[in-house]
Formats: sequence, C-alpha cells, structure tokens
Amino acid sequence: MSSGSWQGGRPLEEACFRQVASLLALMGSAGNLLARRLSELRGDGRPFERWWPDVRADRTYWACLTHGDPAPATAGQLALACLLLGRGLHRRGTLLIRLARPFADPGTLDVLGELIDEVSWRGGELAAALEPGLAAHDRGDHTAALENHAAVAARWPNDPWPRHEQALALFALDPAPATDAAQGADRARHPAVVAALERDPFYYRTLLVADPERAELVRTSIEPVTENDDLSPAALVGFADAAARIDPWSAAHARVLLGHLGIPQDLRAALGELGIDVPEASPVE
Repeated sequence: MSSGSWQGGRPLEEACFRQVASLLALMGSAGNLLARRLSELRGDGRPFERWWPDVRADRTYWACLTHGDPAPATAGQLALACLLLGRGLHRRGTLLIRLARPFADPGTLDVLGELIDEVSWRGGELAAALEPGLAAHDRGDHTAALENHAAVAARWPNDPWPRHEQALALFALDPAPATDAAQGADRARHPAVVAALERDPFYYRTLLVADPERAELVRTSIEPVTENDDLSPAALVGFADAAARIDPWSAAHARVLLGHLGIPQDLRAALGELGIDVPEASPVE
C-alpha cells in the first residue's frame, strides 16, 4: 500500500463512504459532481504532501459547501470526512463531522460514529508501536527512538503523533540555537513539525514545543469546539477567528456553518486564503 492510498478495504470505511456519497449524489448537480470528485480523490494514490493541497482547495467541494443549502453542504462535508478518516487524517475528519452535526441526519451520524469508534480503537495499535521508541527516548537513546518513530511514521504516514515524536527526538539530537527566539523559529520550521501540523494543525503537543503562543490559542479558542463539543455561536466564532491564524481550511468550514446558522460571515476572504475565488452571488457570505 502506498503512503497516500486509502487505508483500507476496511468494510466499515467503505460502507460509510458509499452511504454518504450516495446521499450526496441525490442532491442535484452540485452534489452529483462532488460525489464523483470525491470518488476520484479517494482513489488517488499520491502521497499526502502532493494529495492534500488539491483536496484542501478543491473547487468542486467548495462550490457545494457555498451552495447556500445546508443539506448538500452537510452531505459533502461528511463525505469528505469519510475520505479523510480513511486516509488516517483522523483529527481533520472528526472536525468535519463535528461541524456538520447541526444539519446532519441522525442516522448518518450514527454510522459515522461507528467509524470514529473504530478509528479510536486503532489508536491503541499505534500507541503500542510507538512504545519502544518512547522508552528509548526516556532513557536518552534518541537515535534508537528516531529509528522507531520513522518506522511507525512509515506505517501510519498521516497521523501526527509519530511525526511529533520524530521532532522531539531530532530536537534532542540537535543542539538548540543560542536564543529562545531563534530556537522557537527553528523548531516551527522543522520538517517534522511542519509534517505533524499539516496533518493536525491544532496538535497541541507539537505547538507547545514549537509555537507556545499558538498552543495557547488552541487551548483557549480551538479546544472548546474540538474537545468539548461546544457548538454555540460564540464558541464557533472564537474557533473561526483563531483557526484563521493557524489553519484557514478549518476556519472556512466553521464560517460555512456559521453562515448556515444565520450569522453573516466573510466567506470570500476565508476561501481566498485557500486560493479559491467565491462568486459574487455566493449565498453563504
């Protein structure tokens, strides 16, 4: 299996994607187009670094989300969530499900809940694979730790945790720059840190060692939504504003939901951060 392929053939993932995509295909031309497009992206075997930029700024997807009707937008968002979960992008996938809840069909959410439970169960397997490297790190054998974490990252290429542990091992092996400011800038640019945060932009443990200011922003404004399921307008506005500084893709999804809830949003600016032009007549703005 290539590092970018659908992690599967797993029956539950297959069933979830088919169910949500079939609902999407019933919702007019925009839904039909998106169902086909997501099926193409699902079969795209490129590595994450080449696959993700196309997914995050896919015009067919965002045309469906800015349609103005919550039904196709919600179905599209849930279909993409299935695709992301299948790729091992668990945090990004569960975020989309969480932000779709206000307009999602309860039966569909139940099916997706089963998928999230299965994904959570697999996390135990990942933790067991990382354990020898974590033990090596604790005893000061950072080279052995790095070898373990690299092997685990190859097996779970789209999970941020192995990348985070790689970064910690590399930081331990590489002398820190002379000043705290230089160290912070150096760590924030480190390839292992960048790789972890591309997979989960709100990964608190990585931000804590690479960008404490953003880590605090995640704790105060992101985690009320992602960890506490607070979907109140105030929490969503705080999330969208904070996410705009960290991950415009996540911010745009929050602003779409706020627009559907009747709270006007500058969606054109949000999508502009992704390189997407929103038509002047877009109903969600």
